[in-house]
Parts: sequence; structure tokens; C-alpha cells
Amino acid sequence: MKHNRREFLELSPRLGTGALRSGVLQPVLHASPGGPEAATTPDAVCPKLAPPSRTLLALRIRDLDTLSYDEPFQNQPGERLPLTCLQGLVNQEKPRTFLVCDRFDEVWLDWLRERGDVKEVRWTGTEQLYEQFLPLVKGLIVTDPNLPASSTPSCQAATSFHPVSANGN
Repeated sequence: MKHNRREFLELSPRLGTGALRSGVLQPVLHASPGGPEAATTPDAVCPKLAPPSRTLLALRIRDLDTLSYDEPFQNQPGERLPLTCLQGLVNQEKPRTFLVCDRFDEVWLDWLRERGDVKEVRWTGTEQLYEQFLPLVKGLIVTDPNLPASSTPSCQAATSFHPVSANGN
């Protein structure tokens, strides 16, 4: 069965509620005067992140599908995977990048700004993201384009070993 991201997000609260009722998450949740909070241990199911940077660098993923002579990585949907891995690596310490995939992500970004979590959103291009954050990358995992499922384990490895994943095309 194949689900898109929106369907996953709709199902997640139900799955989470079931996990809470079953007690499977109790070891990583603790009570505090303000209510239950996610534990800050590295093996926590929902570890707390540092607050986002006051200035977020944002990139519209849909721009990767358009042809432009100003942006070298445009018209290359294959850049989505390495950019997503790079975002994960960059944001592990403190959220500093935000990839906008659809209008719902734009709503989240506006909400972060309205709520005061983020002071400024600076729209950037792929080249600028790579230039600024490539030093965090410690390798490259090349996936097999003939095995679509190979991107999943490569993304999981990227979270632990700090490489980025790229399609073999």
C-alpha cells in the first residue's frame, strides 16, 4: 500500500495515540510540571531539538523542476534526495534550513514566523546551500536508479554517518 506524505501525517496521530495507550513510549516520556515532554536522550523516539535559527534558509523544491540558466541545479529532480539529506544533517544540531515541498510547507514556514520562532526567512538556491553546508558532509552514498527502494536505506545511513545520498543518474 502506498501513502503520500499528507496521508502519513493524517495517520500519525492515530498511530501515536495507540503507542501511548500501549505504553511503548513510556520509557522515553517523563512527567514534568508542564506536562509530558520528549526525553532529550539521543535514543528518544521524539528528541527535543534546539530552537530554530532566527534566520532560516529556505528553498522551494518545486523550483528544481523548472528550467533556469541562473540556477545550476534547476530542472534536476534528482537533487531532491541529496538536498533532503543535507537538510537533515544541517538541522541535527539546530534547525537552519527549510525545504518547501508544497503549499502546506509554506503555511508551516509562515506559522513559525508569525509565532516568533523565526525572525527572517531568507530564500536561497541550491548552490548557496551546498557552498555553506557541504563541509558538514563526510561522504556520498550513490543509490541504484534501477532499485527505487535503495534510497530509503541510504537516507537512514546518512543520518548516522553524515554522507548525503544521490541517485546514480
